[in-house]
Amino acid sequence: MRTIPTLLPVLVFLLVAAASAADDGGDNSTFVPRDYILLDCGSSGQNNDSDGRQWNGDTGSKYAPSLNSAGVYASNQDSSVPQYPYLTARVFTTPFTYSFPLGTGRKYLRLYFYPSNYSGRAASDAFFDVNAGPITLLRNFSAYQTAQAINFAYLIQEFSINVASSGLSLTFTPSVNHSNSFAFINGIEIVSMPDIFSDIPTLVSGGTPTQYPIDENWAMQSMYRLNVGGQAISPKEDSGMYRSWADDSLYIYGAAFGVTYPADTNVTIEYSFPSLSPLGCLLLG
Repeated sequence: MRTIPTLLPVLVFLLVAAASAADDGGDNSTFVPRDYILLDCGSSGQNNDSDGRQWNGDTGSKYAPSLNSAGVYASNQDSSVPQYPYLTARVFTTPFTYSFPLGTGRKYLRLYFYPSNYSGRAASDAFFDVNAGPITLLRNFSAYQTAQAINFAYLIQEFSINVASSGLSLTFTPSVNHSNSFAFINGIEIVSMPDIFSDIPTLVSGGTPTQYPIDENWAMQSMYRLNVGGQAISPKEDSGMYRSWADDSLYIYGAAFGVTYPADTNVTIEYSFPSLSPLGCLLLG
């Protein structure tokens, strides 16, 4: 198993295009993903979330044929937590793998967690690893501690991963270093994304701009996604990749917030690469 002894520093890429979802003006193009999966873990049938997106239960799913019974419900459902995909969960006391047949190329992988007590198991006992093939995405992860630290009721962990073969295996492994540990997952989302790293040199901010090629074997974790000068953008309002954008005013400190200018609709900028957007990411290796 491939592990990452230390995490590389956070690299922030500012990649701007006129077709970005954060652009309020012009004729925005919409990316059409080749692969798009919304898996409601612990559920059966189909359910629509608050954005109108349809989630499919993993009970009897082709992605996990051995899951032929219903999952578990949280002992307490916080009123601020959306029902789907957080109403149900899958709990694992031994390693378990989902297998997703996918086309090759980069994908957004989003993992949805609602840290609660499940079937008498305390949320604070959930320590586990998550691996995408040979890459460790989360190690000794505690959704409970993470949510407590940032004062969130639920979590979405987003990664950019490259699928080099015809599929992706996603494995959840309870920690061996914590007694009574278990793994859990509420929802899994996979959506294709444009490969913006293979052919385009990336400029790293700080000092003199330097070419920094991104290895296709690297996975990256999204840390912040801000719509600078604009309002928050929900997944359904994004340009086809179902990303969530935060209002940047929450991250501005100081007396002056700056001045916001809308895009000039009389100016057209043409780029030779596909629709890009600001992206903050943590390289995992």
